[in-house]
Amino acid sequence: GAEGNPGRVGDKAVYNAIAKEKLPRPGTINIMLYFNCDMPPGILARALVTATEAKTAALQELILGSRYSSGLATGTGTDQILAISDPQAKLMISDCGKHTKPGELLGQVVKAAVKEALYKQNGFDGKKMHDVIRRMERFGMSRNRLMEDYRTNYDEKLSDKNFEQALYNLNLNGEILTLTSLYAHLLDQYDWGLLSQKEIDSAGSLLLKKMAGDLRFKQLEQHEEIVPFVRNWEQVYLALLDEEVKRCSKS
Repeated sequence: GAEGNPGRVGDKAVYNAIAKEKLPRPGTINIMLYFNCDMPPGILARALVTATEAKTAALQELILGSRYSSGLATGTGTDQILAISDPQAKLMISDCGKHTKPGELLGQVVKAAVKEALYKQNGFDGKKMHDVIRRMERFGMSRNRLMEDYRTNYDEKLSDKNFEQALYNLNLNGEILTLTSLYAHLLDQYDWGLLSQKEIDSAGSLLLKKMAGDLRFKQLEQHEEIVPFVRNWEQVYLALLDEEVKRCSKS
């Protein structure tokens, strides 16, 4: 499973593996590879690398976010992998990198298997991940956070039922999802040092204006961090959500 424990390599640690401390919440991708051929130890090790890359590619194609940072997940915190070959086999594989046919097939089967397993365990597929909140949740924009901020800024007496209905309707809007996805990728590139604060401020404003449509919103002052850009997105999203809440109330 990868709903409760996905992480990005290099995220801040949650426990000391040397001491006997409480383990993180379970949620693991276990991969077992069996080759009906002989593979020297070094080639088996290369197969593990190829399989790990394939697992990460599967997570990237689902745009699954880390629970421990604002980054995209590269795995879970408790993933394991093993590889078995048959030293008595007549056929031997001499390489398992991405340029080789064994590496190509290994990458394809692992990526497909990881996606199938995550679908069976967590329901992750194109339909479930077609969700605005899932695009921004890794930046702190959870359903609970949005509900609290909406009640603070718009309607403190809003019922959970009306909020969820409005949120559901808004998340079906393909244009909002598309623009939000592009906005999130701008934040990623800023975090990776590929775009400057000025560049994402300019491009991000265009996306938010397109997303807001006829609604007016005040751009927040920018600083050398991601938080204000996330708040700008939330400001527009909550305004759109308020319009949807009003429509739901009338119906």
